[in-house]
Amino acid sequence: MNIPYKAIKWITAIVVFLIIASGCWFHLTSLNEWSTPSIIFHALAYGSLLALLSCFMVDLVLARGLLQFKITLIKFILLYLAILIFLNKFLDDRHNHNITIFIVVEFFITLILSISLLLIDVMKKANRDFLICSEVKDIPSKYLTSHPIRTFFETIFRLFPYPEPVGLYKIGYPTKQSQVFVTVNYELTIRRVVQALRGKDCWLLVCDSRGINSWCSSLANHFGTEDIIEAIKLTHLTDYVSHRKLIIPQLCAANISIETIKRETAFNSQFGPLDISNIDVYLKGSDGQDFRSATFGLKSRLEMALGSPIMLLILLIFIYNFIGLSRLLVIIPIIYIWSLIQASIHPYRLIKSIPIWSLCFGCIVFITNYLVASTCLKLDFLGSNMAISLGMVYLINEFTGWSPLTKYSFIHHKTAEIFIDDARCIGCHRCLDVCPKSVFWFENEKSKVSNPEECISCRSCFSQCPAGAIIHSADKRQTAGNRSQVP
Repeated sequence: MNIPYKAIKWITAIVVFLIIASGCWFHLTSLNEWSTPSIIFHALAYGSLLALLSCFMVDLVLARGLLQFKITLIKFILLYLAILIFLNKFLDDRHNHNITIFIVVEFFITLILSISLLLIDVMKKANRDFLICSEVKDIPSKYLTSHPIRTFFETIFRLFPYPEPVGLYKIGYPTKQSQVFVTVNYELTIRRVVQALRGKDCWLLVCDSRGINSWCSSLANHFGTEDIIEAIKLTHLTDYVSHRKLIIPQLCAANISIETIKRETAFNSQFGPLDISNIDVYLKGSDGQDFRSATFGLKSRLEMALGSPIMLLILLIFIYNFIGLSRLLVIIPIIYIWSLIQASIHPYRLIKSIPIWSLCFGCIVFITNYLVASTCLKLDFLGSNMAISLGMVYLINEFTGWSPLTKYSFIHHKTAEIFIDDARCIGCHRCLDVCPKSVFWFENEKSKVSNPEECISCRSCFSQCPAGAIIHSADKRQTAGNRSQVP
């Protein structure tokens, strides 16, 4: 029996809420030191908090259910510890016989819940079955209307997968000659693709990326050639279109073999614009490469600033669980404010070294917070200020890795070594079509390397070159005297 994905989240959240809330109520009532309103408040607050965290864990377990067993085991342990740490907060009186019995009961309930999620994760085929929509449907209305609040929270929690069913959807009134656009089954991505395609009559083929965005799922091998082939077969796409053409997201190029797709399904694939907002320019047949090149604009940076602190905040929740969670009501908003400020000024910083910049910015944050809190508001803010400042040092170093357009600062990057074998180059222009940083240009119908220092080693160029003409230092297939051909 396949249980709907959202039903699993709701059931898990309700069970966890009842466990935590009842534990708080039982323990605090036994102390005879708390008023009834205080007991109710703490039970509801901690129950809701753990229910929310359990939903995130279900996302990680189910949406990425095709990962290795070791990673699955780590997720199981995280879920198990997350609940027990909070239970230990309130169930720490080992001398009370009734509470000891309650601890044992809670232990086994938590263990059963965790093992249940683990078993669901191991059942890989079942994991995917309940995320498949075999019937062709009109695009759901939730994607056609603006949901700023929903989009805001999806941006904050974008680290966590949010899978939608694999399926074939109608946008407008498509015919058998209408274009087919391919996208991944990450809800925020689908929403933006649909908004960009509004007013057009076309088909949208949603493929399984384990609920992760196109760039991350492709580079992490969660989305690739086989997922597109499988979606074509599952949705019986050939019954609905007379042509054999697909438009695939450019940022998926590193893990896509359009030759294999054609061999298996007879569909010819071409890569669309890097940003779906440029779809009109692309459809007009523009020869320019502006819609192929990536920029880390203000809007993108602010989105990253909203999403990047989430893991830090989860860590702070665990730490401040033993210090005082009420302090997080001050810490969390300040972290987000500074994160947005840093994202706004990031390209204009005077110090280009990210590690040094992070330390300098952390000092600025500490001094500013201290002056405002201690001098102006007369608050004892030292401990919290240290947490905020150190958190910002971490976030700035992590910030560069949150965009596919910049290089991760924790890893030392060498300038890529890229060469073109003129004898092999067939002038297909595919390297220009997939490179997000305009590293290539053409001269006399041959590809040339113009900006190797801009290369972010995304693997797209040499993965897509049908002739094997691109020799790249990031290509692990190379050997001393032989370079394997791209399939």
